[in-house]
Amino acid sequence: MYGGSTPMVSVVDENTAWAFKWGGLYRTTDAGNTWSPVGWFTSHSTHAASNPQKLCAVDADTAWFSMWNIGYIFAPTLIIYWTVYWTTDGGITWSKYDMNMISCTAYSFIEYPDGVSGIDVADDGSVWVSTYSLSPQLSKTTDNGVSWHHYDLGNLYIFDICAFDADNAWAVGVETMTSLGNGTGVIVRTSDGGATWQVQERLNTIPAGISAADEQTAWVVGDLDLPYHPADKGIIFKTTDGGNTWVTQYEEDGACLMDVCAIDADTAWAAGRHADGSPLMLKTESGGNPVPPKPFISSISPSPAPWNTLLTITGSGFGEERGESYVSFGETMIEDYESWSDGSITLKAPENVEGEVAVTVTTPGGTSDPVVFHGLGALTIESVTPAVGSQLDLFLAIDGISGNGFLPVASVRLEKGTAVLNAYGVNVESHDKATCTVTLFGAEPGVYDVVLTIPDGLEARLPEAFTVSSACGAGSGTALLALGLTLGAMSVVGTLRAKRGRR
Repeated sequence: MYGGSTPMVSVVDENTAWAFKWGGLYRTTDAGNTWSPVGWFTSHSTHAASNPQKLCAVDADTAWFSMWNIGYIFAPTLIIYWTVYWTTDGGITWSKYDMNMISCTAYSFIEYPDGVSGIDVADDGSVWVSTYSLSPQLSKTTDNGVSWHHYDLGNLYIFDICAFDADNAWAVGVETMTSLGNGTGVIVRTSDGGATWQVQERLNTIPAGISAADEQTAWVVGDLDLPYHPADKGIIFKTTDGGNTWVTQYEEDGACLMDVCAIDADTAWAAGRHADGSPLMLKTESGGNPVPPKPFISSISPSPAPWNTLLTITGSGFGEERGESYVSFGETMIEDYESWSDGSITLKAPENVEGEVAVTVTTPGGTSDPVVFHGLGALTIESVTPAVGSQLDLFLAIDGISGNGFLPVASVRLEKGTAVLNAYGVNVESHDKATCTVTLFGAEPGVYDVVLTIPDGLEARLPEAFTVSSACGAGSGTALLALGLTLGAMSVVGTLRAKRGRR
């Protein structure tokens, strides 16, 4: 092939790609570790000069590309062919279609755009090809090149095209171009197979490429570097509403972005050059939006804690709204949250998490470094000692509430129906033992539940675990005597205090 080779690549998947390089057409099926020549040029490159223009690979066996070929030279006249080639058997055999042939002078060949500007294969197998010669044209086949339909584009010069099916496609280019680089940049869309095009956006730059992740999401890149329009600013636009609005996501003075490839709504690549001519390669995995900071956990409180305790994770970079972010306790991903803000997350400690477990927060900014949380298991009361008290007990020490999951600042109470006896002096000695004092004097006799509540309201209950015996149960005389002595003692104490007060 004469005239050099334009390097270009079309990626099918993580293992398969086709490329023009080193003066030929090559293919890889092992993620680029090895490249095998397809061998097209040996049987087809018979023109005086040839140069590939567009390449679109469908799979490991199917690829389409275009070339311009200078067939004859009768100075100062050039005969130029624009041809589309395709293979469906990995390059063993090739078909071709001559898109156009013109006769022009060498000067006009440089002055005006020429050749196949865009080629794309839609999901339904329809192939769209745009040419931007002196008479811009769109050609389309829906039967693998057996027949072609042609549409006059008028004053619309398409530089790149992205098709969804036989009816719907996006394209970028310029309108009313009088010479290479003179015109208004536009983003256009068709829904009638290319017969008519609607301008979605007029740009203050010359767009070079377009790629869509779906019918709502697409990226456009520019500024195209042309002889009469030197690149002024590398720029990337994006739409997420089918092209109704386009936002600028990237700008670089003097740069030139020539191509873009969308993988999905979040992932895309763009390629071109910097102002100094060095290669420019850009990639986004966040939809082109600024990448948020990696989340950071500074503390988890309380820890240790039993199941279903309300926990607060404090840190930064969590995001003001949760979105698709989440917290993980080991392999357990939490689905329900009490609140979520950039610096704080509240949630309940998951069940079945006991012992030390790594906690992480995952956001679009990444996954935080793990922080250890200690799960205590379920909050329970297993036994109470003593389990019996009398109506005459003013200060009964309960020195053995045993169980699991106890936390500091817990409260204890005895309950029997509507009767409630609140304990005081509660002391949580460990996660499995607490003590307290309770006043039973005058309490309703009977069997009570023992209830322990931790600060966030989570409680454990041991039913019928404590009995308040009646003062009359030991004999009325003895009970009355004890009651009289108690009241007498209280009266004496009160009298002494009163006398001291009069001195």
